[in-house]
Amino acid sequence: MNKANPSHIIAAAIQRERQRAGKSLSALAAKAGLAKSTLSQLENGAGNPSVETLWAIAAALDVPVSFLFEPPGPQARLVRAGQGKLVGSDAAGFAATLLDAGPSAGQQAAGGTAPGRRGGTCDCGRRRFANGSAGRSGSAESR
Repeated sequence: MNKANPSHIIAAAIQRERQRAGKSLSALAAKAGLAKSTLSQLENGAGNPSVETLWAIAAALDVPVSFLFEPPGPQARLVRAGQGKLVGSDAAGFAATLLDAGPSAGQQAAGGTAPGRRGGTCDCGRRRFANGSAGRSGSAESR
């Protein structure tokens, strides 16, 4: 399956937004005024929807029609407390939990950072380090 194909981008977006809205295929089809089989075909990339059909689907999902043309974003990964890899430094005397190892070989990190490096922020309130110190996100003590 070619993920760059517009039919597949639209199909994935319809399914993503339907699931995000918590609607069944039948419920969305009814609200959009479409046959369930038509909506199923569109979600499987086996259709050529008109602008009116896409507009009806977007209105039924209460999203802008432009959302149906957005390719899928990167998958978020939940790392629960105690599940990440603990990394430490003997020289610095602390340890922290590694939440993401960064891109694998051959991938370039997003956000304009150098290959093999990942930029990002932690907006998660408080962090506790292995030495017992704590810091607030965004404060000078946690940087």
